[in-house]
Amino acid sequence: LLGLKVVNHRQLSGYLVVGIIATLIGVWGFHLDELVIQMLGRNKDLTGRTEIWGILWNWDFNRVIGVGFESFWIGPRLDALAVYLPGLPLNQAHNGYLETLIQIGGVGVLLTIALLLATYFKAHRSLLAGEDFARYRLAYLAAFTIYNFTEALFRTTAFPFFLFFLVAIDYTIARPDEPSEVALADEDEAEEGVHKTSNHSHF
Repeated sequence: LLGLKVVNHRQLSGYLVVGIIATLIGVWGFHLDELVIQMLGRNKDLTGRTEIWGILWNWDFNRVIGVGFESFWIGPRLDALAVYLPGLPLNQAHNGYLETLIQIGGVGVLLTIALLLATYFKAHRSLLAGEDFARYRLAYLAAFTIYNFTEALFRTTAFPFFLFFLVAIDYTIARPDEPSEVALADEDEAEEGVHKTSNHSHF
């Protein structure tokens, strides 16, 4: 979509806001999500995910700081979960935002959202600068953000999270018409050599 000429890259944020509002209206007003799930041949409960989300959302934990980094799925909690979900071993919430909430609380969720927004604005600036990689950065960011609604990918052990960091990083690209720092240093040394030679010639 970003490669189409009819798409104004400067209006990308406006497109996103309109798209999000339209999606929310479709989901809450017309149950568009259920229609899409049926078209994909999936269950309404997303293969049991909604049940897992309901149990974890009502779990007794600190909503501000969570239970501690990567510590929810260890200890006696697993035995307690086995009572609610017998025969279903879990090691994630199957939702990246909920996973972040139970692990490091609302503080972690806010930091995660800030990280996503910062990545978007950086990628958008590089898109306006004409960098081709920016289109991939924005596409991956969109897929990563949406995919986290059904899988917990904000985790250090998740390979998609590593790829997210790659698209979140700003790379300094040397332009062909701009001399590099090494070239500038060589020029300075050459000029110093010329000055020294000229000084010796005066003697």
